[in-house]
Amino acid sequence: MNRWFLVLLVVIVGCVSYWSRTGGPYQARDRRYTVELPENWMQFTQTQDRSLLITRDGVLLQSITIRNFASEKPLTHTKKKIRSDMLSQELAEVIIDDFESDNAVGRFEVQELTPADIGGHPGFRILFSLQTVDGLKQRSVCYGFMADDRVYLIRYTAASRHYFAIDLDTFEQVVKSFKLLQT
Repeated sequence: MNRWFLVLLVVIVGCVSYWSRTGGPYQARDRRYTVELPENWMQFTQTQDRSLLITRDGVLLQSITIRNFASEKPLTHTKKKIRSDMLSQELAEVIIDDFESDNAVGRFEVQELTPADIGGHPGFRILFSLQTVDGLKQRSVCYGFMADDRVYLIRYTAASRHYFAIDLDTFEQVVKSFKLLQT
């Protein structure tokens, strides 16, 4: 009986999320970037797609994600591929289409799409609102660009009421600190 208890304990511990406190410089050598993370947020260290996920009060209230992936890799929801010769506006439109095609999103509305500079790279900034199929109203800002045939997305999502406005400046500071590492 004790052996089964030990096996069960190992399985339960293995399923526990690995969260750690953030704050200060963060370097993702394998993903080729560096960024300053806000103090006293929590970082999820085991994401399937190796993206960085941080939150202060819980992912449903607010989160910042940083992803990068090969430009020829099919997108999650539309299966479209991004061409390495796309302009920033074209890239933004494909990313918007992928966000809008997410089955977890019930209502989606782009409020603003503007050019942006991210770490010295020309890109875009999308401001949009969405409502999940469960009824949660959220707002989101996504910055994106392409460099060396890789797409980089830095996204902030928060509950529309209260949380979005509170941490928007913190997110903008994260974006300003983002830099690609020299390869």
